[in-house]
Amino acid sequence: MALLADAAATVASEGWTVANVDCTVILEAPKLTPRQDEMQAVLTTAVGGPVTVKGKRAEGLGALGRQEGVACFAVALLLRQEGLPQTEQSEGDGS
Repeated sequence: MALLADAAATVASEGWTVANVDCTVILEAPKLTPRQDEMQAVLTTAVGGPVTVKGKRAEGLGALGRQEGVACFAVALLLRQEGLPQTEQSEGDGS
């Protein structure tokens, strides 16, 4: 969690706010539902914005379906804080 919190602090220091984060965990077992609220609360605290966590099954396909691993995909929506100038890196020239 410390690495995630540090990343969120870096984003905030550059003038961005975490609007929301969506995490999808792909695994056959165990079920996430019993701990889903707890996971969301811990992650929300770490990033400083709302986080949703949902579990999906691989339906027996591949290594994930054979319970040989777990995958997680996460997407974060960041919003620029109003009134803050853009940094040179964030302006970019499109090339």
